[in-house]
Amino acid sequence: MPTIETTLTAWWKFHQITNSPLIPCKYTPIWNNPDFLANKKPLNFRTWADKGITQLQHIINNNNLATFSHIAQTYSIGSNWFLEYLQIKIT
Repeated sequence: MPTIETTLTAWWKFHQITNSPLIPCKYTPIWNNPDFLANKKPLNFRTWADKGITQLQHIINNNNLATFSHIAQTYSIGSNWFLEYLQIKIT
């Protein structure tokens, strides 16, 4: 959604200009978020979103990125989505 992307970009720029710390909130949206980029483009995995994975809290476990097996089991993501997980892990 372009509106979310624009809003998040403005929020990020504001914090960058004011030198404020960027502490991510567990409700931070993952998709179309300029903080989650792959090849300089915001991520948007429709299948993951359709499974209910839309916020940072859905992929974080004990303040770390959850393992793929944890995410796959919790949200019924197939093993064919492992490459998308790696894209998230790299960002």
